[in-house]
Amino acid sequence: MIKQRKATDCGIATLANLLGTTYEDAHAMYGADRATYGVTIQETAAILFNEGYTTQYVPLTGFNKATGLAIQTISPEIITQKATKAIIQVLTPSGIIHQVFFDGKHIHDPSPKVTGPQPLSAYDCFVDALFVVKEPAWLVRKCAGEVAEVVVTGKVGSKGLKVPL
Repeated sequence: MIKQRKATDCGIATLANLLGTTYEDAHAMYGADRATYGVTIQETAAILFNEGYTTQYVPLTGFNKATGLAIQTISPEIITQKATKAIIQVLTPSGIIHQVFFDGKHIHDPSPKVTGPQPLSAYDCFVDALFVVKEPAWLVRKCAGEVAEVVVTGKVGSKGLKVPL
């Protein structure tokens, strides 16, 4: 279990835990200054896409409390219903948005204060979740309103497989 090293790098440690890589490798995926300023779940989705994962983002009921925006949200029960790997943002009692890794059964919190896997019930406010599935990520390119090709992405730096339609 990789733990965060600063108050603002929970996302880096969470990505490392999800991918089974080192803190340094995950940090490099975000860029040098990201440990200082923190990372967004949207950045994480882009990184996972470039690594060949398909992700599904859902705002959970805590999103409105965390952001002050009144939008359509989903019950956190979806986490246990999907029972798949996810990066989840939770709102801490002090009002900070914090990223944790869900392995399909338990939460793995990168905070140095948390030891061992945690049940979902250990957290009160779920902001949003990025469900992760290891399968080819599809990118559809449109040309003048028509689908021109489909690109299956792989590792960062790969050109992908172009499938003309």
